Amino acid sequence: MTGLTTTTAHAGFIWLIPQNPPPTINHSQILNNAIGEVVKRLNKKECGDLFGNINPWLFLEKFVSIGTQDSTGQPFPSESVGAITTSDFANAQREPSGSIVFNQDSFLFTGTVGGRNINDVLTQQVRQANGLGNLNFNQIRQLAVLHELMHINDTAGTYNDLGRANPSLNNLIRAKCF
Repeated sequence: MTGLTTTTAHAGFIWLIPQNPPPTINHSQILNNAIGEVVKRLNKKECGDLFGNINPWLFLEKFVSIGTQDSTGQPFPSESVGAITTSDFANAQREPSGSIVFNQDSFLFTGTVGGRNINDVLTQQVRQANGLGNLNFNQIRQLAVLHELMHINDTAGTYNDLGRANPSLNNLIRAKCF
């Protein structure tokens, strides 16, 4: 037997209705596990040095959340968008502060894109186009956290990606942190 069933009588017929609820995703645990590994990576001098404008440990503790909307209240455009970082500005200058909201419906939590397992989606071509190298899925989650932290740290806007792939940023992070 693959799952629970409910038997319902209706007009003299018996219907078997499968009751296989989708697995419950513990979003906080997934993100906290990734952040725990990121904290270890940040202790590596080359990695920690990428974040000279912020205290990444404090930022991860205070300014990261999970939801279905970014910090401005806009819904995430798709499951392919893992997170959105909103930077603070003062006097028309980007500040090394802001917030990161991770998309609870994204591939980072579900492990799927368009109903397909993430491992089937991550072909060599997709990995190269996104700067993912040969990272496993848990490492990709860590890369996503570090990637978003870089947006907070990047007061010059050098690594703006505005929802597009940013292989140069991911390659830099992989070289210094993995």
